[in-house]
Amino acid sequence: MKRATFFLALILVLLVLTKTAAVSSAALPANAPKLILVLALDQMRYDYIPRFNALYKGGLRRLIDKGAVFTNANYRHAVTETGPGHSVILSGRHPSHSGIVGNDWWDPLLRAVVNVVDDPVQPPVGGTGRSASPVNFIGSTVGDLLKLNSPTSHVVATSFKDRAAVLLAGHRGDAAYWFESDGSFVTSTYYMSKAPEWLSKWNMERVGDAYAG
Repeated sequence: MKRATFFLALILVLLVLTKTAAVSSAALPANAPKLILVLALDQMRYDYIPRFNALYKGGLRRLIDKGAVFTNANYRHAVTETGPGHSVILSGRHPSHSGIVGNDWWDPLLRAVVNVVDDPVQPPVGGTGRSASPVNFIGSTVGDLLKLNSPTSHVVATSFKDRAAVLLAGHRGDAAYWFESDGSFVTSTYYMSKAPEWLSKWNMERVGDAYAG
């Protein structure tokens, strides 16, 4: 149960925190939200809401009761791998335009299979793992436009997997964090050159181990 809760809490989460102190009232309306939170739950399709309605509590219960529920929302592409799905959520760009055609694909120039977020020049920070960035993504996300129009805003993505965090954070994201196979919570040099203190402490204490079977 603890493991499932941990997984759901972290998988494919995009956190956009806007700081409006340095933004003029002309740039943003007085009622502009200070926090926008996007939760993407892998494989949680719409029919799970009515099917398991009696079981939802807490935050999900609040979203269902007080939010808007779209019963027939879909994207017009057939690729069902998670990479294309993550990239379209906050960009609206389908694989044919975003360049994200799968989780992996054959690169004829490199003559090798590449991962959706592979970027050899952006090594991991905070631990070992994949060198990653949004270099393969073509387009802009909601977070990118937010940073463009409100530079003091903070755009941060956290996820269980690298591709979810990286693709949801976009090109201008302040940070993207994900788990590697050894349980370390990491980022890459695309976002920062040194791990923040809280990240180093988390990894030293092996917090994630408490949620692993």
